This record gives sequence, C-alpha cells and structure tokens, in this order.
Amino acid sequence: MNINEIDNKQLSGAYESLLNSKEEALLIEMDRKEVEKEVKEEIASKKQLYKKDGTTLDLGKVKLSTFKKAMDIHLNGGPNTVEAELELLEDYIVDMKNDSVVLGRAKTLQNKMIQEKESKDLVKDTKEELKTHLDSEIVEALNILADLEIKHKKEKLEADEGKETKKKKDQSEILDLVKKLKEKLGLMG
Repeated sequence: MNINEIDNKQLSGAYESLLNSKEEALLIEMDRKEVEKEVKEEIASKKQLYKKDGTTLDLGKVKLSTFKKAMDIHLNGGPNTVEAELELLEDYIVDMKNDSVVLGRAKTLQNKMIQEKESKDLVKDTKEELKTHLDSEIVEALNILADLEIKHKKEKLEADEGKETKKKKDQSEILDLVKKLKEKLGLMG
C-alpha cells in the first residue's frame, strides 16, 4: 500500500493510538521498576545488607529473581520451582561425583567462564584506558565499529562450523517508510 493513499486523519489516529499504548506500557514499566527498587531496599534493610561503609544499603546483594520465585510460590500458589531446581542441582552434583567425564567437562566449562569474564574485564579496562587520551564519544564509536567487526567474525566462525546464522532482514525499506511517515505526520525535527 502506498503511504500517499492513506488519509492523514486515519494515519494520525493510528499513530496516536499506537503511541498512547506504548506510553502507557512505558509508565507501567517505570512504576514496576520503582516498586522493584523499593522491594530491594526493604529486603536489604530487613536483612541488614550494607556496603563496606556499613551505612549504605547494598541492593546488589538482593536477588530479585529469587524473590520473584518465592513471590510466585507464596502469592499465586505456583509450582515450587525452587524445590525442582534444588533437586536438579543435586542430580548434577551426583553426576559430577560419579562421572569423571562430566566432572572434567564441568572444570573445563568453569575455566572457560573465568576466561570469558577476564576477557570482558579486559575490554572494559581497554575502553577506560582509551578514554584517558581520546574523547569518550570517539571511544564509543570505535567500540561500535569493533562490535560490528566481531559480529561479522562470529557469523563467519559459526558458518564455518556449519551453524545456521539468522540473517537480519533488510530494514532499509522499513526505515524509508518511517522517514516518509515522519514527514507526512509532521514529526521531522
């Protein structure tokens, strides 16, 4: 359908409807995040979880995902996923105790996870070092450029391994349509 064939009033109404629903969703999300923060503060206060200074609450020590599981069980009578998870943990521990291959793979995985964390820390340190003698916007642009290069390398490595990579569809037509819609709705600027 050609954009010029659509009545401006109909187009404006559709846009306003979509925008209003997205704004409402945004406000609900912001409210949820505020309540989550309050819950974390309340739990940290009751459990006396403080940072090293002894006075500032350490909200990072509150595991909200675990609290949400407990909330689901307590408030909704939901399945006790915590018990199921504990049983699975116990099964995995038994597997590692009884099978040296599983244990060996677990140790290898643990080492790879440590290496991955160290390499990510190195990237952060490198970016911070670059910011000492380059403008932070230039460093961020270099970071985006490097991310694109790494993405292409990852896709090539996965293709070489025979893994199918999801190709993102060309968004140029959609972006062109967005530009035309902005012009038609008078949203340029």
